[in-house]
Amino acid sequence: METNIGKIKKILASNNYPHHLVQSLIVQKVTEINKDQNKMPTTKTTDGTKRYHSVTYIPKFHQQLDHEITTNNRNIKLAYRTNSTLSSIFTPIKLHQQNNEVYEIPCIGKENEDCNKVYIGTTKRALGVRLSEHEADIKEKKNSTALAQHVLTSGHTADLANVRILDKEKRERVRYPIESLRILQKREKTINQKEDTEDIAAAYIYLFI
Repeated sequence: METNIGKIKKILASNNYPHHLVQSLIVQKVTEINKDQNKMPTTKTTDGTKRYHSVTYIPKFHQQLDHEITTNNRNIKLAYRTNSTLSSIFTPIKLHQQNNEVYEIPCIGKENEDCNKVYIGTTKRALGVRLSEHEADIKEKKNSTALAQHVLTSGHTADLANVRILDKEKRERVRYPIESLRILQKREKTINQKEDTEDIAAAYIYLFI
């Protein structure tokens, strides 16, 4: 466990995650694992004791996570959970009023030049507020995000009107890794500058080993 925690700290630190967030993520996850080990029943097999862990379901990425878990530790089984609730299903909220999400902004290029790339970000505040900040950064020529840098250096246009929410997650310690996993999932299309996203996926897996 200690070896894996060291790996997690190194991976997240190299990707510029705040120290307090890294510590919070590790402490919380270790606490959850200890509780799960005390509460969850185990099943004896010829390969040893199986352990079950509950993780947030991320569309399309769960197959890759299942494969990695199976390859690295056959005694671990994942139980996926959704963030959807009855209130979110029957009480629709306007897109720009929603918060705690991972979102995607497409780039539409410029005249006679298509781009087809996307920017992936995350925010705990209302999405409309974050989009206003992106718009202001571009107008004021601030290179504060990869999106602004891309638009200012290429002359392309960020299609803020067609932003899309990819995931909803209230817990910051979970939402940041989901953002990185989404960047990893679409690494051929993203304009994000976050490096070594493959290691973020590895860190997500190390939490269960």
